[in-house]
Amino acid sequence: MTIFLATKNRHKIAEIAAIFQKKKYEFQTCWDYPEFSDLEAPETGQTLEENAREKALFWVKRIRLPVISDDTGLFVSSLGGEPGVYSSRFAGLNATYQENVHLLLLKLSGIIERGAYFETVSLLCDPDGREILGRGRLPGRISSKQAGSNGFGYDPVFLPDGYQKTLAELTDAEKNSISHRYLAFMDLASRI
Repeated sequence: MTIFLATKNRHKIAEIAAIFQKKKYEFQTCWDYPEFSDLEAPETGQTLEENAREKALFWVKRIRLPVISDDTGLFVSSLGGEPGVYSSRFAGLNATYQENVHLLLLKLSGIIERGAYFETVSLLCDPDGREILGRGRLPGRISSKQAGSNGFGYDPVFLPDGYQKTLAELTDAEKNSISHRYLAFMDLASRI
């Protein structure tokens, strides 16, 4: 089966492909469709599930293949769940990873309670309207400084429960075995 991955994030594409490699699926992305490479799926939902569905339906209408989409958020307890569904645009619509991390650390300056969790919702939607949902959550806390270079987004400041290293300090194998994205896509893969 050929499945379209609804993301332009090359890090995420590699992670998803590694998780599904045993299923022997073929994957395509917007890079396989130059005519669509400039398109951006909307993300106007109020929940991770709504955003994942919106992205999947956007691409199903154009590609006419089963589509896997996802949405991930970082939820920080002392910030009332921020950045949450706005994690990728916490510091603005075109914010870089570094700008988002900087704003997060700024908002947490002087705050002792730094409990947080990552949550990912993964969704497969096919042209016939069938949907399959997967979920994954990784509890942890936000460190006071950045560490590590093996990762992206908030990985350099997220300390998973039971670890003294950030996600960005873990090896790919360590990270993939516990990550919210891994859990969500494993959950999805088990249902397909």
